[in-house]
Amino acid sequence: MDVVARLGGEEFGVLLPGSDQLDATAVAERLRMVIARCPVVHAGTTLLVTASIGVVSYPQHAQTRDHLLERADRALYQAKRTGRDRVCGQPCTSTTDAPDQEGHVGLRNP
Repeated sequence: MDVVARLGGEEFGVLLPGSDQLDATAVAERLRMVIARCPVVHAGTTLLVTASIGVVSYPQHAQTRDHLLERADRALYQAKRTGRDRVCGQPCTSTTDAPDQEGHVGLRNP
């Protein structure tokens, strides 16, 4: 069963048991695209919303829960530093974007 939870502030976590890195990255990219297509209207103003998403897999990228959260947080901030509205994860899963020095890549809508 997949689980979505608020971690704090504007950060959410999505657990996808049984998914590998490639599957989780594909889910994250679909989620990012759906969020971008759903503007929020408040007090007569339309707000465009985007999502920066960090993806890691367990046990491939972490030995403990805290280490997993740390790696996901680093991937999230890599997405923010490299332009926002993107998915960054490990390992590099896109042939259209070159990985950065840490092996992260921003997946873009083709």
